[in-house]
Amino acid sequence: MERLWNSPEMVIKRAMDFQQQKIVMLETKIQEDQPYTNFGKVVSMSDGAINVGAFAKILYDKHGINIGRNKLIAWMRDKGYLIKQEGAEKNLPKQKYIERGWFKVRTAIVKRTVGDIQSGTTLITGKGQVDLAIILLEEFSKKAI
Repeated sequence: MERLWNSPEMVIKRAMDFQQQKIVMLETKIQEDQPYTNFGKVVSMSDGAINVGAFAKILYDKHGINIGRNKLIAWMRDKGYLIKQEGAEKNLPKQKYIERGWFKVRTAIVKRTVGDIQSGTTLITGKGQVDLAIILLEEFSKKAI
């Protein structure tokens, strides 16, 4: 019986059975994760963009990251995603992150008695939301350890 159990054919059969079990388990996992994968793809490819405050709320509601709008803006400035220098461009995204598709800028003309000025509002695209959420989750999980 031991000779039969250790024969090359039986060893190969046991290995193949083990591999087949792993394949079935992974295929099941893929099917379970499919809705989340599809949702992530839809969000990352959407044309819609949200402001930083709305993104901070999503981070708290969905991931438990307790960071408000102001702290999130400060974090993005410190990490180099937003412009730090004082002036009209402060808190606007850096060009390389706009080109990556992470941010959009909504411009508006503000009427003043001394003259009109143009102001911009930073918006985070779907792709930016996904990528920044991954970065933030990683950073905040390290702080929790």
